[in-house]
Amino acid sequence: MGIDETISQISRNRLDVSVQVVGDVLSILAALLLTGVVLDLADPVKGQLLDQAAVWFLLLGCFVLSVLSVSEVDVRKYGLPTGLSVVVSTFVVYSQSGTSVPFWHYWLLCTLFVGSAIAICGYIQTDSTNSIKRDQVEGSDVEYDDLRPHVSSTLPRSLIIAACGVVVLRFAVFLTPLATLQSELLSLSPLLGVGLIIYAGLQYLEWENDRLIAWLVTATVVIWIVAAFISRPEFRLFGTDALLFSRYSADLVLSGKNPFAHSMSSAYSQYPIDLRFVTYRIDGTIVTSLSYPSMSFLPFLPQVALGIQNINHTSLLILLITIGFLVRDTSGVMKIASVSIFLATQEFVMFSSGGVFDIIYVPFLLVGMKLWSEKFYSIAAFVVGIGFSVKQVPWLIGPYLAIWLYHVSNSNSEFANRASRTVWFGLLGFLLPNIPFIIWSPEEWLSSVLTPVAGGSPLTMQGIGLVSLSTSGYYILPREYFLGLFVLSLVLSLFIYFRHFKSIRWAAWIFPMVIYFFHYRSFLSYFIYFPILAYYAVILRYQLTKPIMEYRSAQFAKKIVGEIK
Repeated sequence: MGIDETISQISRNRLDVSVQVVGDVLSILAALLLTGVVLDLADPVKGQLLDQAAVWFLLLGCFVLSVLSVSEVDVRKYGLPTGLSVVVSTFVVYSQSGTSVPFWHYWLLCTLFVGSAIAICGYIQTDSTNSIKRDQVEGSDVEYDDLRPHVSSTLPRSLIIAACGVVVLRFAVFLTPLATLQSELLSLSPLLGVGLIIYAGLQYLEWENDRLIAWLVTATVVIWIVAAFISRPEFRLFGTDALLFSRYSADLVLSGKNPFAHSMSSAYSQYPIDLRFVTYRIDGTIVTSLSYPSMSFLPFLPQVALGIQNINHTSLLILLITIGFLVRDTSGVMKIASVSIFLATQEFVMFSSGGVFDIIYVPFLLVGMKLWSEKFYSIAAFVVGIGFSVKQVPWLIGPYLAIWLYHVSNSNSEFANRASRTVWFGLLGFLLPNIPFIIWSPEEWLSSVLTPVAGGSPLTMQGIGLVSLSTSGYYILPREYFLGLFVLSLVLSLFIYFRHFKSIRWAAWIFPMVIYFFHYRSFLSYFIYFPILAYYAVILRYQLTKPIMEYRSAQFAKKIVGEIK
């Protein structure tokens, strides 16, 4: 296809691409919104069997929406039934459990709007489903940015902006009462969501300034987080034993000691923590060893060294950096979506301010995804390896990426060479922050990193996944049963991914969220960060982000690092 024909094709397909990408992004917004009430429903004190079933149903909806958004399934095929399903299921769950809770009213309205928007995207009729591929412009003198299929159709633009406005409005209503720096300006912050809704209507007057609006929303989020959390003078409790261990490990490192070789038991007496949030073994004892690789505490060293007591600030800072990265890296109206996606559920902010530091591995995975999409597989593996050094949760991404490499290789020998190089770079990224501690005490390091399986009494069953059937006392099943389901679901998903790679290749980055549903330890934090990866997968899939470098420069760089295109 010549370059003139290519440009003509892009012009014809622009509406189609915008409808598809907006439908996919709306699906991810809906997926995150569905998780917004999960913790209320999963409360073991007040939870009933119907509430547990509602949790599973909402999680299933989150899984399905996330996978659909990164698949090759046309939004015109799944949009209408999926959108209507979101609307109906949301109303059913609300009627069952949330009619008396004011916070749920906003959740209902927001989710109903986004579900309806998905249905509208499914109803819009367009002519073609083909999108331009980057390799079609190889050898031409036309800049790739000129060919990129921007989201430009008025109706899809208005839908995504209005959905973002509703999400921002709900988040502002939720967060503003938590602020410790109360002011008249802050109390007016919900008007930002109203402003976005008005901006959505202005699209029909052809008034567009997506960059300014996106950075305005981002700046407001910074103000919210500072006012609600970072400005708090007091620090009462560590929200999780994971953060407690991170703080104590940082103390040990700064005093010249190896945290992997020391018991964490002293941390319980040195720092305040609610014993409901510690990790128990089935024999009644608690975990007293560092349970994660070194990147679980190294990012906190600067703050501890500065004497700032509340180390949740580091997690909040990384959350803001991640938002800034996505806003900076995306184009057009997706800049607004890039910040709104983090506001679709309050848990991103609440977790980062309450002891859950999973956000630390997210930017590494996002950068790795970008490099992977540009076919810098080895460098991507190195960056992802660093992310794997934060927690064990994202490790399951690895097998799917191996299948990806197999399918994009032209021969078995090419796959073997590419896979071996990628694995070595990934191991290098993982081991780099851990090497000093491995050399220091190799056995203690390995035992700590593999705490769930490294001897001693097994960890207790706990979570919001299928295991809640047992932990809630409705139907007691042994731990081995859930382990078997976990392994079976992993093997089955790998088989499905291998067979249907062309249709779901980007699902490699999010399949673990489905697998953890069957594990005997399945916390909400194991699920909600993967839709962020799904969102970026949509952005990369439709090439709505700038390439790492100019095309020919990328080709030259690949030769330098020995990559095979």
